[in-house]
Amino acid sequence: MPQIKLGQNDYSLRFDMLALKRFKQATGKDLILGQASIGTDEYISLTYCALQSGAKFAGKQFDLSEEDVASLLTPKHIKEVFAAMNEELKAEAEGEGTGE
Repeated sequence: MPQIKLGQNDYSLRFDMLALKRFKQATGKDLILGQASIGTDEYISLTYCALQSGAKFAGKQFDLSEEDVASLLTPKHIKEVFAAMNEELKAEAEGEGTGE
């Protein structure tokens, strides 16, 4: 599962259907339907949803709020988050994903 370092801690990112559902509920945008044009608010929300799902899948407590996540994210994380999402979605499509 992809990892991201926020502050002094490493967190798992998981772009499962729960993360995508939470993202749609928060933003109204459905990434599955190709509504992928996202701005800063949506990027923060997508990252937050993936962090929540990553923690849940790993059986770990996730105590950060979306505001906490936003305050820890920097522009350098943008490429990391989208690369992690692409990597995970590609693995799922090839039958190698973490959801099996």
